[in-house]
Amino acid sequence: SEKIEKEEKVEEDAPKQKGGFFSVITNKHFLFLCAIALMTTILMESVNGYAAIHMLNKLNGPDNSPTFFTIATALPEILLLGAIGALLTKMGYKKIFLFNAALLAVRYIIYAFSPNIYVFLAASVVHCVGTAIHTVGNLGYLRNAIPENNYGTAVTLYNSVVSIGRAVYGLIFGYVMDWFGTSTIFFIAAIIMVGGTFIISRTHYFDEVDHNLRLQRKEG
Repeated sequence: SEKIEKEEKVEEDAPKQKGGFFSVITNKHFLFLCAIALMTTILMESVNGYAAIHMLNKLNGPDNSPTFFTIATALPEILLLGAIGALLTKMGYKKIFLFNAALLAVRYIIYAFSPNIYVFLAASVVHCVGTAIHTVGNLGYLRNAIPENNYGTAVTLYNSVVSIGRAVYGLIFGYVMDWFGTSTIFFIAAIIMVGGTFIISRTHYFDEVDHNLRLQRKEG
């Protein structure tokens, strides 16, 4: 009986052993999400650091411009964060992710060619969508697409990708700002966002997750 108990324990522990590093980094859903995040939400977080510099130096905004930027981005964010989970469940991940990428592309095109601080701040309001996807949508996709025993490892590795991505973008954009100015940073970001929008529109990676969500709604 002791031997049987040991064999049963090995069988119970076997799935847990699969939730390791290599299982996650070879998972197509994890790799896909990291690629899309690097082209959209991680890029957004990296670019935002140059908004205040652009408003003060390029658009000749007042000294309190960064405060207005924070208000324009943070207040709508509070309202949307509470609803994004329900929207993802109702509309599906692909539609929301596609809307977010396209909206961010438009946002940074406006940033690049904004004639004044008022247009710049108006475009900043859509930041709430990107933040909601960054904080809720990406992790929600992982939870629905990654096996449960891999989820903790996937989140840890995803956070590492976020940190590394922001560091690399910061290094690159630092040189771009010195050589070409902040408008070029926003223009580059817009081009990358357009690429992300195209990939999301063509991919089938969301299909399984969205199909499962539709089944859950019917059962509920």
